[in-house]
Amino acid sequence: APAPELEPHTTAPIARGATEIAVDRPDLLVAGWDYQLYAADGKGDRILEFTVAGVEGDVVRLAEPAVYMPHVTDIPAGCQVLIEVNGFEIDASPRLLIQNLTIDGLGRGSIRGHTIYSGVLAVGDYRVGRRPRIFGLTVRGCTFRGLQGRGIAFYGLDEARIENNYFTQIRAQAIEVDHFASGHVLMNSVNGAQSGVTLNDSFDSLVEGNSLAHCDFGVYFMKVFDQRWVNTTNRVLNNTFGPGCVRAVVFRDPGIEGNTIRGNRFIEVPEHERIVQQHERQAARAAGQED
Repeated sequence: APAPELEPHTTAPIARGATEIAVDRPDLLVAGWDYQLYAADGKGDRILEFTVAGVEGDVVRLAEPAVYMPHVTDIPAGCQVLIEVNGFEIDASPRLLIQNLTIDGLGRGSIRGHTIYSGVLAVGDYRVGRRPRIFGLTVRGCTFRGLQGRGIAFYGLDEARIENNYFTQIRAQAIEVDHFASGHVLMNSVNGAQSGVTLNDSFDSLVEGNSLAHCDFGVYFMKVFDQRWVNTTNRVLNNTFGPGCVRAVVFRDPGIEGNTIRGNRFIEVPEHERIVQQHERQAARAAGQED
């Protein structure tokens, strides 16, 4: 469906644990629907997720007390209230197959989404620091286009297979193996995304035989959590990077070790942009050693 012509905004700050929020257009919110708050300027990540329990006058009752996102210290008035909409949202569903579908976001969304405006968003039995206990997600032979969020992202899942899909016009990550997840990303084609494949606190994952073109980053390693069994034993093998990739393989954070990068092909990617330790570059710039 197209986006609403108007989007509500909060009219008062929201405290931790609040059970009600005030908005300027409460008539646009629907009981039972999920919403996210973003800063008034649309920059940054979501600052609150909530489900509407009911609407009374200009007051919106929340199904559960407000819990700030980890990076948030306060929520001022004037935040955008956006309907949480994704192609598929999957919760603790083992052995699920999504095959031969086209998911077209039609460019909907005024912000760069993370858990909004995405194609497939799957969560296993996700807990910080715990190995996955839900197994098996397969997404095969699908087309993802026009998404202001991510193409496919999954958390706390093992034995996922993302294979033979096509991605284009993806504003964020085309494929993300996210916190405490593992999977095989095989023979996909990405033509236009912020990153082709992001490995974020993943383990034992295989990225092989993919074509990654017109991406800021072909494969992007990043670390949030410190468990020793994540951010390691991932393999990036026999992929084609470019044309149009700014950087091919990027390690954002220190402490990402024990991964294998081998047999990849680079098209119009300068040698110094093929495997990049981004944190070392940042340190060199801070020390005045690099332009």
